[in-house]
Amino acid sequence: MGQGVWRKYLKLLAFLPFGRDGYTDLPIWHTYAGVLLNEYHRWILWVPVFLGIGVGVYFSLKFEPAWYAAPAILTLCLIIIWKYKARKLIVFLSLAGAVLAAGFIAAELRTLSVAHTVLDKEHGPARITGQVSSVETRPRGLRLTIDNPVVRWLEAFETPQRIRININTSTGEDILPGDWVRVYAVLRPPQEPATPHAFDFQRYAYFKEIGATGFSYGAAEVIHQSKSMPIPSMLEHLRVTIGNKIRERLTGTTGAIAAALITGDRGAIPEATVDAMRDAGLAHLLAISGLHIGLVAGFVFFCVRAILALIPPIALRYPIKSWAAVIALCAALSYTLISGATVPTLRAFAMMALVLGAVMIGRRGISMRLVAWAATVILLLRPESLFGASFQLSFAAVTGLIAAYEYLNQRFSGLWRTSGMIRRLALYACGVGFSTVVASVSTAPFAAFHFHQLASYGLLSNLVAVPLTAMWVMPSALLGIVLMPFGMDSLGLVPMGWGIDIVVSVAETVAPLPGNVKLIPQFSMTALLTFVAGGLWLCLWSRAWRLLGIVAVSAALVIAANPRQPIVIVAPNGELFGISMNDTLAIVGPGANGNRFTQRVWFERAGLKNSPFRNPPPDDHGLRCDLQGCALTTYESSIALIWEESALLEDCWRSDVIISAVPVRMNCAGPSVVIDRFDLWRDGAHAIYINGDTLEIENTFQTRGTRPWTGNRKGANNDQS
Repeated sequence: MGQGVWRKYLKLLAFLPFGRDGYTDLPIWHTYAGVLLNEYHRWILWVPVFLGIGVGVYFSLKFEPAWYAAPAILTLCLIIIWKYKARKLIVFLSLAGAVLAAGFIAAELRTLSVAHTVLDKEHGPARITGQVSSVETRPRGLRLTIDNPVVRWLEAFETPQRIRININTSTGEDILPGDWVRVYAVLRPPQEPATPHAFDFQRYAYFKEIGATGFSYGAAEVIHQSKSMPIPSMLEHLRVTIGNKIRERLTGTTGAIAAALITGDRGAIPEATVDAMRDAGLAHLLAISGLHIGLVAGFVFFCVRAILALIPPIALRYPIKSWAAVIALCAALSYTLISGATVPTLRAFAMMALVLGAVMIGRRGISMRLVAWAATVILLLRPESLFGASFQLSFAAVTGLIAAYEYLNQRFSGLWRTSGMIRRLALYACGVGFSTVVASVSTAPFAAFHFHQLASYGLLSNLVAVPLTAMWVMPSALLGIVLMPFGMDSLGLVPMGWGIDIVVSVAETVAPLPGNVKLIPQFSMTALLTFVAGGLWLCLWSRAWRLLGIVAVSAALVIAANPRQPIVIVAPNGELFGISMNDTLAIVGPGANGNRFTQRVWFERAGLKNSPFRNPPPDDHGLRCDLQGCALTTYESSIALIWEESALLEDCWRSDVIISAVPVRMNCAGPSVVIDRFDLWRDGAHAIYINGDTLEIENTFQTRGTRPWTGNRKGANNDQS
């Protein structure tokens, strides 16, 4: 077949999304540019996308950029827009560049605004005094966030402005935000990633303005109860008080979940229950998001409008629909503040505010522009949230749902109005099932990337749990909160507990079903970004060329199906080594019986269940271990893992790669690569990959570089809870 025929078929393939009439003799670039210009009404939807690209570029750098770089690009783009304002395509591309630069600038400004002191090494145990700004309930104690602490034997310029301490005891006084406390604790710098590309807790803590974490020796003592508090502390005080009262009325797991649904504090929920909810596909019910905000606002709107409609003088003379929308908006705002104002909650409130605002003026509220508005606000105010699972999951779900219902609305708009009661119940069940499928498909890549598992029977559990939450649990919760100041909250909280018990029973029944949980090995960021690009292209455009997004999604699935897994992982402190062998991880090293957090991260990223650890494992698959270290033979390379200095004498002349938890002070001429305790201290966790017949070594310093949140890595290698 000649070259001209191949070009003809490739050109025809490029025009398939436009239909038969789209195939012309014009160059492909001209045709796509024309379709882009014809979709000008959808350009606004790409504003948060390019903002996110700018934010992502900033955070992906390995160094802190010059302050003038992004403003210069923004200025250049604006000049081009002004000069070529009649050229629509140039205007679109320049606008995209300007918005991208704006996202970059927002990330820079946010980084500067939260700059604070970070502890550089472990300190304590020492006496710490300070004012509590946040209290989180844990299964075995509390977790306190303390502002402006005074730490004994630590100079003021070395002391972080905010620290977080686990109080691992259930005894002691009741502690509320605003209280001044004294506690004896060990402080550590925020933990660096357990392996390259893993969750960066240091960056998370930096933007939370947390400069140190730690654990206490004994309970915390309240030394003063402050009467005057700033508004954030007052809200936190109210939130904790409500949570404590709920857990008094409803004990155990039921009370912990009830408090989580109202105040957002999930720390007291037992780990087994959280695992069951996640395995059953019901974890979204525990995180306050659009479902909960929508239910509260919708229930209040319906009740207020129904009550006002029963009063003819008011119903006939005044806009009761607008009044109900105003009261529902106030209820949604109150719920957002009480629940902690997390990213999903803020996204849901921003969207609900626009929806209710549209109701007030008689306009249609639900649209993709609503999502774009909420994402834009959050990315400008909290650009670091782009990398959080909550941001990605919540926006992926709502974008997929709105895109799906936009497509189906014209086809099924009259079906509901012409249906009777029985048929409407059936349509509601189908709607819940359809929404679950769409949301599950939309969020599956993000769930697999962050949590490394998928629930196969999520549709089954959601068909029961979502209607129950919507019709019983949340209305009862709202009734309990309204009656709480009068001491009659049991009238709402007790029925709420009944509904929660049923939801938990559903989760515990579905979670252990055979074949339910699919473990997913960690795949690359390239696969995730390819999926995001394809999904956005499919959802944000309206014409037939949107179908090209399916190509990108398919490519992402192919890339994700072939993840690259390391054969050896080394913890930042050098006390833990993970070796891939026989479809599991062999955990060896002097810290193999501890460091459970690091081990859990390794197993999750490998797509494996935590298994009984072997230290040292028996000789198997080229792995030999003794009390001094291990030797791994793979292909033509040998890797020595050492945690006793005496093993260096033998391994220094027979190994190709040496990774040592102790300093290598002798002249090791045999190995091509020597990584010792000082390299681990300086560069963080290491991972070794097989690339053909060669070995590739990667560390966290290579993947993160030197940024404000990386700080001094000394002492930051301990597990944090």
